[in-house]
Amino acid sequence: MIDDKKKIFFGRSKSRALSKSKKFFYENHKKDFLVNFEEIKLVKNKDFILEIGFGLGENLLFQASNHPKDYFIGVDPFINDVVNVIQKVKKLNLKNILILDPLVKKV
Repeated sequence: MIDDKKKIFFGRSKSRALSKSKKFFYENHKKDFLVNFEEIKLVKNKDFILEIGFGLGENLLFQASNHPKDYFIGVDPFINDVVNVIQKVKKLNLKNILILDPLVKKV
């Protein structure tokens, strides 16, 4: 039996700090990509796909690129993953991806 003081966690529980350039990018672009629960509105005639724990975002970006008529919302507990995906979405000029804010750990 596991004592409450000795809980086992597999994986990381904290995100690394953002570099200055990533923090600057995030602060300047988060309003374009982040939504909270109250702001999520399902658009008529579009499918809604939620990806929980998108990590580096390969699947989320691949699916959004190949299904431009679908609407994707990603959630991830780590700010670095969120910033990396936002940078890639911006670079690929994808208009069908949003990121749920606050980070999933708070939800």
